[in-house]
Amino acid sequence: MDIQIDRMRCVDLQEQGTALMEANGAETGMRELDIDWGFFRATEASGNLLIFGARVDEELVGYVAGMFVASHPQHRNWAMVQAEVLYVAPDFRGTGATDRLMAALSQAARALRASSILWGAKVGTGFEQVLDRRDRFRKFEVFYEQEL
Repeated sequence: MDIQIDRMRCVDLQEQGTALMEANGAETGMRELDIDWGFFRATEASGNLLIFGARVDEELVGYVAGMFVASHPQHRNWAMVQAEVLYVAPDFRGTGATDRLMAALSQAARALRASSILWGAKVGTGFEQVLDRRDRFRKFEVFYEQEL
């Protein structure tokens, strides 16, 4: 299977990735999907949005999006990328698409001189298990949500 990874713009993700984004939301079941495309476009315009897509025969089968933070409010010299979402359609998991999307985001983060990437993984997912097993990742922080 020939998987191509390419840099995407926000408009491309909006036009081509909506079905994947909805599938991701349905799979995680955390909350209803309500994408703020204006926020994405503004972040992209500032040069701080990184999006990559995985394609098979020109069909988008996965994507990763991260936001570059040049200086963390509490750690002035810590530039990082917050990986907001990584999703690969179930039929394309285990093909290397996930690793290649992660590598593309990592390379872009290095080019921006980020010192790290924070990868979010939903509790109990395969992605969390993958990150837990790999030595190059360390569990940094765990978030607990309190609904109000």
